[in-house]
Amino acid sequence: MHATGGAPKVYFHSTTQQVSTLAGGVRATLYADEGARLEVLKQTSPSAAKMLPNDRIYFSSQIEGPLTLVMNGDGELPLVLTNQTFHSTGSLVASKGTLELAKGASWKNGTDFTASGTGTLKFAAKGQVDRRIARLHLEDEGVIFIPKGVTLHFASADVNGVPVETGVYTGKATPDATSADIADRIVGGGTLKVGKFGLTLVVE
Repeated sequence: MHATGGAPKVYFHSTTQQVSTLAGGVRATLYADEGARLEVLKQTSPSAAKMLPNDRIYFSSQIEGPLTLVMNGDGELPLVLTNQTFHSTGSLVASKGTLELAKGASWKNGTDFTASGTGTLKFAAKGQVDRRIARLHLEDEGVIFIPKGVTLHFASADVNGVPVETGVYTGKATPDATSADIADRIVGGGTLKVGKFGLTLVVE
């Protein structure tokens, strides 16, 4: 699906739609009803798609409403969300392949971020999710990519349904890798913070 040219509007109702490739320009908008789900199955390079360096297809159209966006394809190209704050209150899911929030993009109104199957959720900078509400779910062999020097903060996290304790976690490939199960799921050299941090004032 290519949302380009003019200011196109695409509407998704409470169903699951499947597309082979997703690409969109900044002037297009996707609208979604409750229960709408969009699955990207291949993400190979179409001639009409605009490209970023390293042959990455980007999607920079606005998304309104509770759309669940799923990367579920084994194509060689990741799905890259870029260039804006997305308004969607829906979820991001990487079941197969890579779903990436590029630098400059954020998904702060959604609460659930899932990497399952062999999928990778890839982030580029701090503050791309709202640490007060964002929940991270890592299932099967799914991983989260956080680049070196970046700390990403989620309100909660779980690995195959088992809650992760409040703390600061790094991947097993970093020098200070933790022994927690979640360490196997963090790649890229960055840091994952889980839970609420801060001072507690007690007045008696």
